[in-house]
Amino acid sequence: MIVKVHKRPDSFRSIARYLTKGRGNVGGESVSFTDTGNLYTQDIETAARVMAYTDQNSEVLKYKSGQNMSGEKQKAGAVYHYSLSWAHDEAPSNDHIRQSALETLEVLGLDRNQFFMVAHNDTKHAHVHVV
Repeated sequence: MIVKVHKRPDSFRSIARYLTKGRGNVGGESVSFTDTGNLYTQDIETAARVMAYTDQNSEVLKYKSGQNMSGEKQKAGAVYHYSLSWAHDEAPSNDHIRQSALETLEVLGLDRNQFFMVAHNDTKHAHVHVV
């Protein structure tokens, strides 16, 4: 499996739209499956809006939840995007791809963060994007 950290996307909305609709924002036929975590929705575009709101209002949310306000102030724009790819001759199941993505989130210490994943079948190799 190959892990690739991508250039930081402009926004949660733009990366969600690109991953689900493609470059021209018209398709979606290359998507094998989608999933979300630590969110109340399975819809990727709704998830992106919730994640953007959380990102832009992190200090207010931190204050309202009674958390300690000391330390470095959070900056908006915390979009992180990576992908996992398998070799051309491998054919992992969607369950295996999903589980691999969840395991990488755990290893990175991001498993308690909001996230979404989009698996594609538009190349010769299986791959999943995690945001």
